[in-house]
Amino acid sequence: MGLKTARSKLNLLVFLAASFWAWGCGQAIESDIFVPIRLDRIPQGIAIGGDSPKGIEIRVRGTRSQIRKLFNLKLHFPIDLAQAWEGSTIVSIKPEALMLPEGITVLKIEPSQLMLRLIKEEEKKVVFSEKMILKKLMQIPVNGKGTSYPFRITPPVINIEVKGPVHLIDQLEHNGTLHVYMDLKDLKKAGIYPRRATISLPVGIVLVSTKPEIFTVTLFTPPEGRESFLKHPSVTPNQGGESTY
Repeated sequence: MGLKTARSKLNLLVFLAASFWAWGCGQAIESDIFVPIRLDRIPQGIAIGGDSPKGIEIRVRGTRSQIRKLFNLKLHFPIDLAQAWEGSTIVSIKPEALMLPEGITVLKIEPSQLMLRLIKEEEKKVVFSEKMILKKLMQIPVNGKGTSYPFRITPPVINIEVKGPVHLIDQLEHNGTLHVYMDLKDLKKAGIYPRRATISLPVGIVLVSTKPEIFTVTLFTPPEGRESFLKHPSVTPNQGGESTY
């Protein structure tokens, strides 16, 4: 009698343990997973410029057993660049492209879009082979545009420090590709205003620091009959990066 009772209790415990395990495996849970990016079919002569994204974070929901299996899969997000060309390309992340097992629900993708900058292979070789230098550029005039009021910018010049390949820094110093200006079109009446300057730099050069960072713009009441007076000519920035400091 005692032996039968012990066996019955043991069988009951095994049954309960198995039931609890099955219940736990069937419970839906959420988990975050990192999915690496794989770039496919990059056109000949084209390279990825700058730091390309390494992957995306996805938040998924599924049973414990499904999530456990998911971690064992070698997931990746493929990006087909066969039709891409030089320039910036925005890639939208679609859940269906992840090819997840059935029963897994994608709750969130971060980021939802990726930007890739594609450059010619020759440009990448130049950037990686050429020495990067820091350079201070002093006493650069600060121009104003967009207002019919007479104005004064104090101080009238700015000192900046930039970083980039030697040949680009040399071009910046000698061929007039650097412009510093202030857009004053939102200033509607005479007065004194704090302002930052916009610095237009060619692609490939990074702005490190500026001095000063804040300027004082004084707008004067236009002389009678000269409302269209412009003290400074407009400045049209070159193509490239613009930094407002």
